[in-house]
Order: sequence, then structure tokens, then C-alpha cells
Amino acid sequence: LLTSLKELVNLGLTGPRAINQLLSKGAHGQFSAQVQHRGLDEFADHMDKVANRLAYSLVVSASIVGSSILIQADVGPAWGGVPLFGVIAWAISGVLGGVLLWNILTSGRLR
Repeated sequence: LLTSLKELVNLGLTGPRAINQLLSKGAHGQFSAQVQHRGLDEFADHMDKVANRLAYSLVVSASIVGSSILIQADVGPAWGGVPLFGVIAWAISGVLGGVLLWNILTSGRLR
């Protein structure tokens, strides 16, 4: 209890002077702070991978929807009553989706 009281008195005596010096340095543009981060690079790399997968999956899903619309629109040359442009686009979308799924499964991060 006595040690805590001594520390409190010391803080009361030196605290205002330290705060005054800090504010004075800030007012004169002499204040600087050094910040170190730990593990932020790994987090940034992980978030980059997440963003890339999300963007890729949005492109794949949009191409699947677009190719399905092409099939339903009955435009362009047809083979057996099915529009070729839509089928080709749908097949490419399927391959891109398969590549995405393969990358997710082989990354070892699927939980």
C-alpha cells in the first residue's frame, strides 16, 4: 500500500511536466511516434488471397448466369436446338468453376 501511494505521489509530481513536454513537442511539430506491427504481413497476404478468390468466384458465377441467359435467349447458331454460344460459354464457366474448386481443395485451408 505504501509503494502504491509513493507511485501515485510520484505520478502527481512528474505527470503534469511530462504531459506539458509532450504537448509542447506536438505544438512545435517535434512529436514523433514509432509503431511496430507484428504478423500484419501474414494477415495482409491472407486477405489478398481471400479477395482474389472472392473476385474470381464472382466472375465465374456471373459467367454461369450469363451463359444460361444466352442458352435461354436462343441467339446465334444452334446445334440440336441448343444455342452453341451459350453452351460454349457455359462449358468455359464450368471449367473456371472447376479450377476454383480445385484450388480451394488443394490449398489445405478448407475448413
